[in-house]
Amino acid sequence: MMCEPCEYELSVLRLCAGENVPGMHWGAAMGQALECLEGAGLVQRKAGVYSASESGISYLERLKLAL
Repeated sequence: MMCEPCEYELSVLRLCAGENVPGMHWGAAMGQALECLEGAGLVQRKAGVYSASESGISYLERLKLAL
């Protein structure tokens, strides 16, 4: 069972899904969030570039429907 991502991790996931997330900058916190999201299968890394996985995109869509 996966833990729910915190607000910051959700912002990073949205960024990886191509959304505009103002105020996001690379740093240690983002690196840690990416590691957690990758471990949860919500983002993937190919050739050093992170992007939302199919699971990550589905997760974001479910969140939007719940609003």
